[in-house]
Amino acid sequence: MTRAKPGTEDPSDFLGTLEVEEPPPRHEDFEAYQHGDAGLMWELFDCIKWIKRGRMELAKNYLQKLVRKF
Repeated sequence: MTRAKPGTEDPSDFLGTLEVEEPPPRHEDFEAYQHGDAGLMWELFDCIKWIKRGRMELAKNYLQKLVRKF
């Protein structure tokens, strides 16, 4: 019997195949400039979002990763 997930109907148990044992990825581990120029705007948007939330060190480190890619 599969466990019920709130608000999710999954009669074929497809979602169970997507579960992994590892912890979720952390922002600190994201690769910078992964999608090239097409994704740059979203990467900068993430940095602005982190700064607004007080995560200055995370934004600073990510911006440094971006600069190294250029």
